[in-house]
Amino acid sequence: MGLCINTVPVRVTAGAGVRVSGLLSGLQESQARLSEHQFAGLPEIQAAAGAGARFDTVVIYENYPVEPGATEDSAVRFRASEGRDATHYTLALTVIPGERLQVRWGYRPDVFDRESVEVIAARFVRVLEAIAADPGCVVGRIDVLSGEERARLEAWSG
Repeated sequence: MGLCINTVPVRVTAGAGVRVSGLLSGLQESQARLSEHQFAGLPEIQAAAGAGARFDTVVIYENYPVEPGATEDSAVRFRASEGRDATHYTLALTVIPGERLQVRWGYRPDVFDRESVEVIAARFVRVLEAIAADPGCVVGRIDVLSGEERARLEAWSG
């Protein structure tokens, strides 16, 4: 069975003074209102967005966790398989639920190298840690830079 996926691009805008909890609530409400358009094809979306619109990143939430033993009495049997993810997006973030949340990054090697993606991933972790520590924090106050990056930036601007 192949992927049952429909990727609909979404642009999220947040001012520096917006609280993360408000941003996420608003995003969820917006997505609920847009559900009637979930079957729009990417060519239709690109035509509506106009010339020059680029959709070069994707966040994928794999929403099909299967509990061990959950299908033992079912007429349908699942068998684990392994595959290799590939992406045509410049950058792809895949989130996989389970006992421990898994995050995988995919990228086009003609655009990013491994080190650059690792820097982005570390920044992503810092953002998640800040949100977990204070879901009501203000978006503009989340520091995505490491201590070393902050010091280098201050040296450049000093």
